[in-house]
Parts: sequence; C-alpha cells; structure tokens
Amino acid sequence: MHGICSYGAFGGFAIAAIFLGLALMISDRKIVPSPFCYILGTYAVYIPITVAVLNFTGFAREHLVHGSPPLMYIAMWLIGMDAVAGSIELEYYYSQEYLTNNWFHVWIRIMAGGVLAGVLRYWLVGTVFHLIVLAAGGKGSARTSRYIFLYAALPVAVCDLAIKILEMVVYGNGYFEGRTNTMLDGVFSTLMLAAYAYTVVLCYRGMRVLQGTEKRRSLVMLVAASLGMIFLMMSFMG
Repeated sequence: MHGICSYGAFGGFAIAAIFLGLALMISDRKIVPSPFCYILGTYAVYIPITVAVLNFTGFAREHLVHGSPPLMYIAMWLIGMDAVAGSIELEYYYSQEYLTNNWFHVWIRIMAGGVLAGVLRYWLVGTVFHLIVLAAGGKGSARTSRYIFLYAALPVAVCDLAIKILEMVVYGNGYFEGRTNTMLDGVFSTLMLAAYAYTVVLCYRGMRVLQGTEKRRSLVMLVAASLGMIFLMMSFMG
C-alpha cells in the first residue's frame, strides 16, 4: 500500500509540475513576470522528466526482471484507455462526426473498453517489442520485453488522457460539434510528440540495461519501428 500511494503521489506531483510549467510559459495572464516565467516554466517541465528518465533504469532493474511489477494492471488499463481514445478520434477522422455528443458516454466507453484493449496491447505490441529487442541483439524473456513496453508507454497514455480531460474542461460538449484548430490544439500536439519521444527514450534505456542490446542496433531498430508506426498511421489516415 505504501508503494502504491508513493507512486501515485509523486507521479501526480510530477504531472502537476509539468502542466504548471507549461501554463507559466503559454498563459496570456502571466503569473510570474517575463522573462522569469519562461525560466521557471522550462525548469518545471524539464526537471521531472529528467529525473523520471534517470530513475527508470533503477525501477526497471528492481521490478521488471522478476515477478509482477507494481501497479501492472493499472498500467495496462491506462494504455488500453489510450488505445480506445485514439480509436474514437480515428472514427471521427473517417466519418467527420462523433458517435456521441456527451463526454459521459465517451468516458464510459474509454474506461470499459480500456480493460480489454490494455490486455491486447500489452500482449501484441509487447511481443512486437520483444522481436525488436531480439533484432537488436538482446537477450531475455518476452515477459521482460512486455514489461518494458508497458511502463515505457505510460507517458503517452497519461499525456493523451490528461489532454482528453483538458479538452472536456475547455470545450465541454461543444467539442463534438466540430471546431477549427486553435493554439491550444497546437500545444496538445507538441505535448504528444514530446511524450512519444520520451517513450522511445525509455524503451531504449530498458532494452539496453535489462536485455543487453547493442547500442547502434538498438537506435536503428527503434527509429525504424517509429518510422514504421508513422507510416502505418499515415496509411490509415490517407
């Protein structure tokens, strides 16, 4: 229980610090006078991310090799909810309309569908990640590879779900009626790109430290996998 509360509390503090830093930098109503708002904002965003990356190695060594890691099923649920949220936006891209115009219904679908989607994503994408590890000269079990993928994918899942909550607060049900792109959408897109880059860094550190992959082959395989994912997304949206 102590571990669960610790991860939840300090994870929440880190996320709050990142969003506070962004607010300091992009808000029209400056809480802190310029240019100090940009200095403090950059510090608030940079430090939690840096500490998390550095601590991931120790966390991986301690929890991702033997036994079940902490909050494993919650992590699976989060990446599953992220997958369902993405499928809802993909539906809108194809049909140019949402199946519902109520956030309550959307969150019910995300939370309920996230259970099965999380299990499938853990097993299927985790297995693909294990193939990447093997191609990069790594050793170790497929289970360890799935664990690394599961926890490395959390930044994207948490960022995407946090953005969904902000969209609900900012736009309300008007979100489903169609809108033009705003500066806030640009900020959200930038955050998601940063989260994807962060996930790639965690995958790299995990596979290098736990499974002994070769440095150059690890970079090549992760870049190739990232480009393949981008191409696949563009083909779906094309």
